[in-house]
Amino acid sequence: MRAFRNELHGKWVEALLAGKIDEAKATADKMESPPALITRDLTTLKTWLRERRRGEHRVGLLASSGAVRLVAEGIAPSPRSNELQDVIHWFLRPTGDYRSSNALETPLSEFVCQGLEIDYVGLCWGNDLIWQNDEWVPRKMRAPNWSVSRNPEEKQYRLNAYRVLLTRSRAGLVVYMPKGDQSDSTRLPESFECTYEALVAAGCARF
Repeated sequence: MRAFRNELHGKWVEALLAGKIDEAKATADKMESPPALITRDLTTLKTWLRERRRGEHRVGLLASSGAVRLVAEGIAPSPRSNELQDVIHWFLRPTGDYRSSNALETPLSEFVCQGLEIDYVGLCWGNDLIWQNDEWVPRKMRAPNWSVSRNPEEKQYRLNAYRVLLTRSRAGLVVYMPKGDQSDSTRLPESFECTYEALVAAGCARF
């Protein structure tokens, strides 16, 4: 059953990132449980994850390397791929050690989690990839503002980053979608809202 779910989850991710929202929803409907939960509240996300870090189960936060404005939501930047010791601590240190993934203090980016898995993932969605006019729009921070990535290779690069992040969980995935801040042009609520609604339409369950 796990292999079957993983196969369907992979198909769901592919349809979602291809912008085929209806196809993603149809795939989600074939699964025994939603492909992901989604919340607008970071505390709710962390509480859900803490409730599941029993026994040998590991939980942790992930975030795109391009989601640089998540720091305004209280989410620290990921260790870099050359900061290997920090990554090792993240995966191996036990609950109670602030360096552990279970502490839910530091997310990993797609660069350092690719090819690795943990049991339960909290994916902090950044507005480096937003849903706008019925398609995914990748963006890159060119301080102090976002710039739309119009190069096809850059767009695919950002989609691939989220493909990695959406497929790291063995047992459960929760997406945290910030509410944004109208006074901050880099975190406008409407960009998060449209992305949130697209994920719900694709089969993510609100909680």
